[in-house]
Amino acid sequence: MQRISTLTKVLNLFGIGKHGFQNGDMATSTPPTDFNADWCNHVQEEIANVIEGAGMALDAGSYAQMREAIKRMIDIQAGNYALDTGVANAYVIALDPPISAYVDGMTVRFRIVNSVTGASTLDAGAGAVGLVNDVGGALANGDGPAETIIAATYVQALNKFMINELVTSQALSQAAADSLYYPRAMADSIFSPPVRQTVLSGNVDTSGYSSFGGATGGTTVTAASTLKATAAFAAANRTGSIVNPQWTGLSTNGTMYLGLTINADGTCTPFATALAPVYQWGGAYSTTNGQRTFNVQEMTMKVGNGATAAQAYDVFVGEVTVAGGVVTALVWYALMGRYDSGWFAIATTTTYSKAANLGVVANAVDGFVSKNANGLPAFKAAWNPDGDGARGHGCLIEQTDRNTVKMKTEYTSVTVNANTNYAADLPTASGYGRLVASRGW
Repeated sequence: MQRISTLTKVLNLFGIGKHGFQNGDMATSTPPTDFNADWCNHVQEEIANVIEGAGMALDAGSYAQMREAIKRMIDIQAGNYALDTGVANAYVIALDPPISAYVDGMTVRFRIVNSVTGASTLDAGAGAVGLVNDVGGALANGDGPAETIIAATYVQALNKFMINELVTSQALSQAAADSLYYPRAMADSIFSPPVRQTVLSGNVDTSGYSSFGGATGGTTVTAASTLKATAAFAAANRTGSIVNPQWTGLSTNGTMYLGLTINADGTCTPFATALAPVYQWGGAYSTTNGQRTFNVQEMTMKVGNGATAAQAYDVFVGEVTVAGGVVTALVWYALMGRYDSGWFAIATTTTYSKAANLGVVANAVDGFVSKNANGLPAFKAAWNPDGDGARGHGCLIEQTDRNTVKMKTEYTSVTVNANTNYAADLPTASGYGRLVASRGW
């Protein structure tokens, strides 16, 4: 805007530098103030910009457009809004007064009824155009919950309404960039899983044992479960998940081992091998091609390539038995490397074998006995050999292979007194036992 600047202006009419207009007076030879195109254009565009900036088209038949434009701007500043009448991702609002065209810079404010679930449009009266975030990106699921009030400005160059603030997807992305959220690798290291180098979660049966699905009779096993696994590398961990993983090429007779490679982005790639993994406290890593060795103290898995062994984020989740070139049996390893048989009835001179399915030699296998099925009170099973070494009193607890634990009761004793509940010889065949096994790392 500018004040009149023609030669016939009235100097300082409204103060120093604030020139004005005057009427002509022939009696005093006073000329009227002249107009010029520059001043008229300034006045016209100042007023037109207010009207058009409110999203209204200029109307030669109306004398109240500036008032309506100012009213609309006040409504926006005061928090007033239009109500969306469209559907999810295709929003429709009716402005008052209505508009017939969008102009650059016009701002609308509206409340959505349906949540944003993806790329969206807005029809504010002049047709549907894109509704995008404040950098022009498409909206994503969660960027506008139902009943959210949105302020958006039309950008003519894009022919889109841009939301005037960060949306949820931008905030999460920015937070990650600013390290308000830990990157995956750092989070896996700092927020360590409860057990490392194992399957953390997957489907279980009513006893709590791994039940990931899959069928025998072919050369492919497909789990019917989402598996979440963690692999260790020294002080760091890498955690990933996969939905219904599939292992193919299971045709080598004998035992084949099913594993997952955990990738840097948290995805998992299934693999299978006929080479049993080696778990050792420490020592040299095998360089045999395809042989996986895990050193417990180093918490590191390496895979041989024929010459050297390279670190790998590999974890084993189960095994299959192959006969005649097809899978005949399937074992899924225990979640988090731990097993509890629950209480089971025991008698004397009997061996009880349980499928712990740890996939490794346990660091700890314990047995407990009780005279009651609910295990209260319980006593740790004890073994007292006779002097002749031929037989003993109590229970012998053992792990016979990587997947099996056993409780062996001897001649007249299950080490719990039926009357007092104290650990002692029990001359009758009654009582309950329980086996607990843990990988220990």
